[in-house]
Amino acid sequence: MAAKIEIDHDAFQAGIQKMDSSLENFRPYSKNFIEQMQDSLDGMNGDFISEMIDVLGSMRDTKAPELMKALGSHQRNLKFVYAEFVEKDLSIATGVGGATE
Repeated sequence: MAAKIEIDHDAFQAGIQKMDSSLENFRPYSKNFIEQMQDSLDGMNGDFISEMIDVLGSMRDTKAPELMKALGSHQRNLKFVYAEFVEKDLSIATGVGGATE
């Protein structure tokens, strides 16, 4: 006999929501963060301002946009899998005598 698959729908959904929130928190840093930081330093005087601008300039080749794109794809796939699990679960529950939720 094959082992049955048990999915905690609430935990799965909570994980997806946590990922949504995390991606939204990270999104500003993947778009215009470096430009905004450099702009905020314009006109400032200090011993380390030019070094900070150089450091920010070296971060321009960040992989954040590609990472966000890949994570967005992963996020969509997780939502699709979740929806399929829920649909299949309800279909099976209905087929054996009654829906569960």
